[in-house]
Amino acid sequence: MPGSIFRAALIWLLFILAESAQGALRRVLFGPEVAWTIRQASVGLGVAVLFVIAWFATPWMRLRHVSGALAVGLGWAATTLGFEIGISRLTGTPWQTIANDYDPRAGGMMALGLFAMTLAPLAAYTARRPSKRNQAIAAVGYGALAAGLSSVIVGLAVVLGARRLIG
Repeated sequence: MPGSIFRAALIWLLFILAESAQGALRRVLFGPEVAWTIRQASVGLGVAVLFVIAWFATPWMRLRHVSGALAVGLGWAATTLGFEIGISRLTGTPWQTIANDYDPRAGGMMALGLFAMTLAPLAAYTARRPSKRNQAIAAVGYGALAAGLSSVIVGLAVVLGARRLIG
């Protein structure tokens, strides 16, 4: 089990590094006038990347049970929440801005990202072990993926519309 925890932590680190690179690239390529929309769309892209990483990493993490896959997802989500809040506060981001990122009523998509992160290892694990029960569990995870991808499409449409208005 300790080896599985270490492996899950390495996969989380890979994901966080990829997301951090995406965030840095986003800040370089897009101006502040579309920053909020781009951040929302990037959550959907992050969900898609996460599910792909979870799919390929699940066998390597040596997950043996549904409960282990769910524990990995919960660990990833909790660690990500702490990481995001810590980095945001270190860079001087106000608490209200952080809260808005997680509040769907304010347009924040990060709660969806954390929900998908929680389900990603479970969906990948169950999809790799075919049975009617596992396929139903995987369907919930893939529903979260579909929601994330939908946010990418909507976000990109808004960005393209904003670019036409601006430039």
